[in-house]
Amino acid sequence: MADADVRATRLAALKQEAEAQMRRPAPALGEGGPAAKRARRGGGGGRGGGGAEAADGGEEAAGAPVPIQRFNYGAPLALLAGAPCLLLTCAMQREVSATKEAVELIRPRLPPGVAVSSVKAGCRGVALLLLQRKGQAAPGGEQEPPTDAAPAPAGAAPAKGGGGAEGDGAAAVAAAEVDAVGIAASILADIESGKLPRCRFVERIGPVATTCALRADALRAAAEAVCGAYVAGLAAAPTEGAPIEFAVAYKSRESDSGPRAAPAGEPGQGGAAESGKEGGGGGKDEKGAAAAAAAGQAGEAAYPQRGEIISILAGAMTAAAGGHAKVNLKSPSATILAEIVPVLMNDRWQPLAALAAVDTARLIAVKSRGLQVRTVSKP
Repeated sequence: MADADVRATRLAALKQEAEAQMRRPAPALGEGGPAAKRARRGGGGGRGGGGAEAADGGEEAAGAPVPIQRFNYGAPLALLAGAPCLLLTCAMQREVSATKEAVELIRPRLPPGVAVSSVKAGCRGVALLLLQRKGQAAPGGEQEPPTDAAPAPAGAAPAKGGGGAEGDGAAAVAAAEVDAVGIAASILADIESGKLPRCRFVERIGPVATTCALRADALRAAAEAVCGAYVAGLAAAPTEGAPIEFAVAYKSRESDSGPRAAPAGEPGQGGAAESGKEGGGGGKDEKGAAAAAAAGQAGEAAYPQRGEIISILAGAMTAAAGGHAKVNLKSPSATILAEIVPVLMNDRWQPLAALAAVDTARLIAVKSRGLQVRTVSKP
């Protein structure tokens, strides 16, 4: 038998064995060439494999897959400076699927020149999407600036940038340029009216008007900006006879994250706590373990706690309303959303505060167990 016949016989046997294992016919190889590669619909499978970077201003063809890239690891610097975001909640280990699904809903509602990038959050069942300008190079120069990026709106404020030694070239869009509350409310309204089907993976889409470091002074400044913008947007200014009735919806999502970093500007405390946890020696050095525990407690105390955070937010709303505001937990007309989310920064988890002030009727469900953003998922 000729060599060609032997080779053909072996290939046929190999193909038959492969088809038996795959339980389907093998793809045609054409005229002896390799099989064409299938178009990838996404990159980086699994948790931590990829985030969304998919707002092209509607330039893609209808039904085209959402392009997926790696997380924007330079985003935390923009978040520390304050940036609008959208906070997604979903089932655990469905973060990537929820991100893809949400980007398809968010993309048509973005202003020209704005894109979405995914931030690595240290909690399960949560995806944080940063709204930023297109055409900014990703950290390390991984992303090419698009040539067809639309110009920024006339009169827009300059972008805030983190840059410098951290290599963050992606500047966040100023909160005034992107209405995260309006985007989230628009999606919810379309879903509740039946214009859009309910989501398969995304449970809630929470708006974030701005972000800040988890420090009392940073929280106070961010809360004053958020509450001031909310009161300025009201149709009628609050008065003594018609005060703003508000409530604070607070949620900390730090339980699934690793050791917390020190507060921004206080690198020593968090580092001592982390090194104490890793260098305990399995309990062999009790004195060292006790010192590490004390350092950890000192680091925890440096962060404002739940009661202090709520007090800061309530004070900001009262001040923005000129004193014409009161707390109403049962039927508030306004709700201040406060989420504490750990974000990866310098290989450690840095807790950040995500804030927004919204009309309760637009987005919030008032329940006996508290205030929550209304769901967009299937029942």
